[in-house]
Amino acid sequence: MSPNAPIETFEQMKELISVDTLKAIQLLGFNYKAAIGEPLTQLCADAILSKSKSKGNLVPSKSKR
Repeated sequence: MSPNAPIETFEQMKELISVDTLKAIQLLGFNYKAAIGEPLTQLCADAILSKSKSKGNLVPSKSKR
């Protein structure tokens, strides 16, 4: 494997992801919000929750009054 292989791979991927390609995919029904936004939101929420659990329960618990 050549030392420039990651750069070459990146350049090939960059050519595939053009504005025209993304517009065409969206016209065919690809939902960017569902495909990228929702998993990314869940990943961030999980990361935040794992940090709060590791430092003790920083998330206020719901107490019954």
